[in-house]
Formats: sequence, structure tokens, C-alpha cells
Amino acid sequence: METHSVTSDGGPTSYYELVITNRKGEAISCQMSDIIRCTVGDNFSLGNVLKAARRMYEASQGRGKKDVTMTYDANKISYFAKEFAEI
Repeated sequence: METHSVTSDGGPTSYYELVITNRKGEAISCQMSDIIRCTVGDNFSLGNVLKAARRMYEASQGRGKKDVTMTYDANKISYFAKEFAEI
């Protein structure tokens, strides 16, 4: 599998650009931030869980974030999920 690492400067990143297709086959372009607002009410901790999960998926497809490992993102998911559970 060919890999394409995305280098991030802290600003918008291409792996957070999504096209969602519904059951009718209708597609809409959106950002990961749109998904976060819709699914977890813009909650910081759960937003970080979703972003890390997205990076893990992209990495599994050969399009990961440069210098970020699956273990790093798995740890981040665990940390922020625990943080949310303690609220």
C-alpha cells in the first residue's frame, strides 16, 4: 500500500475534509468540525476522540498524519474518553 503522510501546520488539514453520502446517494462536503458539532455538541474531549479516530482511519488507508502513530492516537482516544467520563 502506498502511503501519503499529511504534514500539518496546526491549521486546516485535508484529512479533515469529508464527503458524506447518505442512503439515497446524495453527497455533501463538510469538515470534521461539522461532524463534531453534530455528533457531540462541540464537546472538546469527545471532539478529540473523533479527530484521533479519523486520523487512525486515514493512517490505515495510507494517508496518515506525518509523525503521528496509531499508538499515539489510540492513547489520545483513551485519555480524552476517560476525561469525558470524569466530567
